[in-house]
Amino acid sequence: MERPTEIHLNAAKKVIRYIKGTLDLGILYNRGNEGNLVGFTDSDYAGDLDDRRSTSGYVFKLGKGAVAWASKKQPIVTLSTIEAEFVAAALCACQAVWMKRLLKTLFYSHNECITLFCDNSSTIKLAKMQCYMVETADIMTKALKLESFEKLRVKLGICRMQKGNILRWCIADEQMPDDVLRRALNWACSHGADCRKIQPKQACFWPNTVKAHASYAFNSYYQRQKHKHNSCHFKSAAFVTEINPKGNILRWCIADEQMPDDVLQRALDWACSHGADCRKIQPKQPCFWPNTVKAHASYAFNSYYQRQKHKHNSCHFKSAAFVTEVNPSHGSCRFEVIP
Repeated sequence: MERPTEIHLNAAKKVIRYIKGTLDLGILYNRGNEGNLVGFTDSDYAGDLDDRRSTSGYVFKLGKGAVAWASKKQPIVTLSTIEAEFVAAALCACQAVWMKRLLKTLFYSHNECITLFCDNSSTIKLAKMQCYMVETADIMTKALKLESFEKLRVKLGICRMQKGNILRWCIADEQMPDDVLRRALNWACSHGADCRKIQPKQACFWPNTVKAHASYAFNSYYQRQKHKHNSCHFKSAAFVTEINPKGNILRWCIADEQMPDDVLQRALDWACSHGADCRKIQPKQPCFWPNTVKAHASYAFNSYYQRQKHKHNSCHFKSAAFVTEVNPSHGSCRFEVIP
């Protein structure tokens, strides 16, 4: 980092944007919910293109919430994925020993061995420790699909606060076979779920798929029984999500307030000349105020993005903009959103 480039700047911006967009997220710790300390470890292999070092990652859960986590570049250059995973597991084991001693000083009785989960069978054999294969490989170091990321986030105890309430739904896991979902669907309907709306000619019959019907039935059962443990389990056929399954995720494209005005102005002019509807940011129009380059650029960027979001990097503008799920509309100025 002694000679940072634009690539490093863009990477730092992504981190800041993620933090800004997740300020309403937090880890929920239930009172009196005791549980065993469990660790999960993973690594990539030669992920740093500059020095070819790997990155170790671990997370520890106590009960239902994550209590410790880290992502750190390894101090040595490993020559195989087995070695990289072994170094990560060793780092995780050191953290486990320290946390067990810490719990002891806090008078928390934890006499059982700490289980560490890793996803490399060769490393497990090499370490001769009792680990198990996890379903979501490379969760600490590689990008996940949105649905998998939501599953991971909920399992770590992270939740979104909406006006003091935690909004959650229970939906079917699309990776499960239809016959498994069908059995779980029938069980839910016969144990209290209201399945009338997934019958023919009813509001939720379409799309007529097992996954869609199972999601509705699972959520109906979950909303009535969520005070009970594992009410959204269905033998691993379902999971809890914070994304409302009733509709699409609404996204807008806005200007990056850290960019200089001259950069935003050039991008604003480009957007207006390439399809963005910039009439509402003209004088005496609803979105003219506040009369700033950033406000006008945000409106123009979003107008262009809504029309071109099916294309790659339609909200890039040379790093002058980013996508957000927070509605940027203000006063009488309404930012359009096209499904």
